[in-house]
Amino acid sequence: MLISLVNASTDFGIKNLFKNLDLHVNKKERLGLIGPNGSGKSTLLRVIAGIEPLMEGERRCLSSLRISLVGQETSYNSEKSILEEVLEGCGEKRKLLLNFSQLSRKIAQNPEDEDLLKKLGQASELMDAAGAWNLEQQCQDVLRRLGIKDLDKPVKELSGGYRKRVGLAAALVSKPDVLLLDEPTNHLDASAVEWLQNWLDHYEGALVLITHDRYVLDRITNRMVEINNGEARKYSGNYREFLQQKVEQEQSEASTKKKFQGVLRKELAWLRQGPKARSTKQKARIQRIAEMQAKPKSHVKANLEMNSLSRRIGKIAIEAEGVGLSLQNKENNLDLLSDFTYSFSPEDRVGIIGPNGSGKSTLLDLIAGKRLPTSGKIKLGETVHIGYLDQHTNDLNQGSGLNRKVIDFVEEAALRIDHGGKQITASQLLEKFLFPPSQQHSPLLKLSGGEKRRLALCKMLIQAPNVLLLDEPTNDLDIQTLSVLEDFLDDFKGCVVVVSHDRYFLDRTIDRIFNFENGHLRRYEGNYSRFLDHKILEERNNETKKRAKIVNNSQNKRGQEIKLDSKNDSRRLSFKEARELKELDLRLPMLEKKKIYLEKKITDSDVDISEISHQLAELIESIQEHEDRWIELSELSESAK
Repeated sequence: MLISLVNASTDFGIKNLFKNLDLHVNKKERLGLIGPNGSGKSTLLRVIAGIEPLMEGERRCLSSLRISLVGQETSYNSEKSILEEVLEGCGEKRKLLLNFSQLSRKIAQNPEDEDLLKKLGQASELMDAAGAWNLEQQCQDVLRRLGIKDLDKPVKELSGGYRKRVGLAAALVSKPDVLLLDEPTNHLDASAVEWLQNWLDHYEGALVLITHDRYVLDRITNRMVEINNGEARKYSGNYREFLQQKVEQEQSEASTKKKFQGVLRKELAWLRQGPKARSTKQKARIQRIAEMQAKPKSHVKANLEMNSLSRRIGKIAIEAEGVGLSLQNKENNLDLLSDFTYSFSPEDRVGIIGPNGSGKSTLLDLIAGKRLPTSGKIKLGETVHIGYLDQHTNDLNQGSGLNRKVIDFVEEAALRIDHGGKQITASQLLEKFLFPPSQQHSPLLKLSGGEKRRLALCKMLIQAPNVLLLDEPTNDLDIQTLSVLEDFLDDFKGCVVVVSHDRYFLDRTIDRIFNFENGHLRRYEGNYSRFLDHKILEERNNETKKRAKIVNNSQNKRGQEIKLDSKNDSRRLSFKEARELKELDLRLPMLEKKKIYLEKKITDSDVDISEISHQLAELIESIQEHEDRWIELSELSESAK
């Protein structure tokens, strides 16, 4: 066992989070923590990490254990670059790689510096001896997969979402003994989530995971702990097996409760009879009845109720015609969207996907009227009333901000609400959204991320929208709330446009996808799984065409003779060409070393062979181009002697 919690208990104010918990994290552990928002999952993860103390009980841990926790919020705010931050925990290899990167940047600015070129060659040899090329390749791959490209950018200049990704990359690259992840898929696009799922599947250390992504839970975990109402229950198996065990457990508890109530009714009926009608041994039986009545009642499970007033919607919901958007930065214009035309119908269930930064949230802003397009126009139907759940729940920060009370926030929309034909108060509606009266007068800042999200949903639905714009609605929500939201969207009478990285949610709620591809929105019919099938087929076709092209080029090259231009026979190397030849002399051996590394890596069983093969093909092509150029410059140099 790597980490053990023995008889562990902790609370949050007057609320017990878990009590008398025994939990052991073993080698190659795959443990999922689930439960409602605010139940204590993140607290338990910090306790396992040794960051948060227990109120009672003991935490035991091997002293040499390397533990990495990636929480929902990151504290990265340093002057370090992204690369430096990610490599912080990689020891001697980190120092070698940082030195090599610094020398490379200096040579790019002073390519003629002989001393720098010599130092770069020495650094290359040291990296080869230490096997640091592996670290460089892994670092670049992880960062690229998580959507981070500018490795020299200071961490303090990044947004919260990008800092979270830097923290995740740092944890993955360092490969700790125990990896603790709290909602790691937040702020990632769908393709990055799939890559992370595959990475975790091959990770050799112990993993404890909190996530709302049910596909990740089902694929990765083999043990679950559910935290709810101060209890922590353990289940063997993945998420699907947990659900089966949960149903059986609830049926068993319901049966036991029914039997208990039957026995108690009989005993109470006996007690109501007159003393003469009772048998002997009255005292013992009366005492047993008193004990049955005093037995703690099992907690009545509160169910989230989510509905909205239906509002009539016409034949047209949203008309987009030739919509384009360009953003200006210091260097040039960035075209996010070009010539988008589509008519959203009242029954549409549309998913918007694409890489981070491609313009998904911006498109929702355009539809909501929060931003104007550079070209084209967006027209809403006359009866359209939009409900917009933005990614960061900005509505909570308006006015008095997070100091407002929960009840005040909802009453900004309405004091009384029509709920199923009955008038109810805002307080009663909040109870249906699992905010008890004791919590309704708390300030917003005391709510968990998931509770804030649920509250924003509550306020949005009060206003009876008939078009829903949902930007990453699954972020921070617990699985129970997601299931209720999915059912609500099934019955919602209106248009729904969703931006989400949650593949399960997209499969469950949408029937058409628009994917951002090079500034254009490409349409695909079906849910996310259908979209993936289409892309896989498309990639296979492209790969077949690419192979055919390589074969043709190879045949053409064999039929050609290498000839030097007649002008090159008599001229000398220019200063710039001489400098380029020196750089090639250094660069070609390094490229060959990387090629050898990739050729060895492709035989490993725990790698993505298709990805490594793609990298190797690109590297071989680059080496060929460099060699051709080296031959050309070398022959010029020899002819001038």
